[in-house]
Amino acid sequence: METNILFYKIKKGTVSTEDYVNWSHILLEKDVSSPSINIISSFSFDDNIFEVELYFKRALDELVLKEPTFGICARAYIDLLANRIIKANNHKEIFNLVI
Repeated sequence: METNILFYKIKKGTVSTEDYVNWSHILLEKDVSSPSINIISSFSFDDNIFEVELYFKRALDELVLKEPTFGICARAYIDLLANRIIKANNHKEIFNLVI
């Protein structure tokens, strides 16, 4: 998951432990690492979100990442949805994406 999309989900209150874990895996695949990123990647999707968020905040400090504006986050999320709609194979799938 792209960082801006993760921040969008955080701002909208829809973020999950799975989102944080997937975000850490993508960073590690791109050879971006820090002690907290490594810890986040070891969590399971069922682990407590509050503990994961603690490490997420530490990871932001370790990577010197600042929170983007809501507009930047929203554009990233809209781009993600648009790409999924383009790739969708049927009307039901498209309908589920836009709800």
